[in-house]
Parts: sequence; C-alpha cells; structure tokens
Amino acid sequence: MKLFRLILLVLAWAAYPALAGAQDQTSQPETITVFHTVTLNWIASPPNSDPIYYNVYVSGATTGPYSIIGVTSNTTFTDINPVSGNTYYYEVEAVDDTTGLNSDFSNIVMVPIP
Repeated sequence: MKLFRLILLVLAWAAYPALAGAQDQTSQPETITVFHTVTLNWIASPPNSDPIYYNVYVSGATTGPYSIIGVTSNTTFTDINPVSGNTYYYEVEAVDDTTGLNSDFSNIVMVPIP
C-alpha cells in the first residue's frame, strides 16, 4: 500500500584522509587511508504526517538485492562504510509507526565512490 512518496533529493560524498605512522623526519612516508561517507537527504510527502521512520537500503547493483543499512526517524542518513572504487545504489522507504504500513520505495540513487 502506498503510504508516502519519497524523493531522494541530495546526495553527497566526502573523503576524509587518516594518517598512519610516525611523522618525524626519519620515518618512512606516511600512509594515507581515505574514508568515504555518503549522505542521503529526502523529502517525504505528505509532510507533517503520522510519526514515521525510514528504512535505508543499499546494493551493489541497480537491480539488487538491496540490504537494509539503517533505520532513522530523520530525513537524512549517512553511510559511513562505502569503499573506494565501488558504486552503490541507495533507496529509502517510509514506515508509519501507527499502522505499520510501508511506502513505495524512493527513486534509486547511484553513487560511484572514487
């Protein structure tokens, strides 16, 4: 049953370098590991409806299978586990706390991680 129409709006990724090893003049060059995040934002329709939460899903292929990676009551979610060189596909569904009904899935968003 269609409960809400979700539109996945904004998608951003960020890379954060992490330095490992000693940083004095006698050591080998530093090893830099890059950690990526992907932040998803969406708008639920209708706004200000019954209390809801959102299931966030990810897949390595547009056709799936999709696995749930998080549940949130906010209209934003950050995936802290993407790996460089992979492409991820995300979708979201709303769940009404009162009735337990699920919405249709949002549009699928593709995110290539450099």
